[in-house]
Amino acid sequence: MHNTILRNIGIIIGAIIGLISILAIGSLVYFRYFAFVPDKGGMEANYFLLKVTPYNSGTNEFGESVGYGKGESKDYEISNGDIFYEDFYGTLVQNPKESEIPNMIGLLFKVISLDEDKVTLLINQEECTIMYGEEFVVCSLLEVQDGASTSYRMQITP
Repeated sequence: MHNTILRNIGIIIGAIIGLISILAIGSLVYFRYFAFVPDKGGMEANYFLLKVTPYNSGTNEFGESVGYGKGESKDYEISNGDIFYEDFYGTLVQNPKESEIPNMIGLLFKVISLDEDKVTLLINQEECTIMYGEEFVVCSLLEVQDGASTSYRMQITP
């Protein structure tokens, strides 16, 4: 092969590797600094992760412990304005259809805003601000007087 052909092949391979590198680095920067962090560079966050672990605990009419049980954790992708209703099976339903709402216990919480370092929720008609990574507990709307009640241990991460 002539040196000219080898040189042209080298230039083409170098250009392809350069374009792939630029695309990979650009994607990494975009997804790390703009897609998942709110209001950075004027862009909205795509989603945040809400991890929910239901657990049961409580006492009977004599004040004795009725035990403790932990349910299966579930992750939800959340964004501004999402609402979570609680159904009768101890699970959360994200943004239910209007026709499903009458068959549920009620509105457990609503995501008001996702900021750079905190989230603001409306829990049982009370506004709460929670830092990302901080664990918090939301009690069920269905309160059992002489048995185990469900609570939800939650954590939000960007």
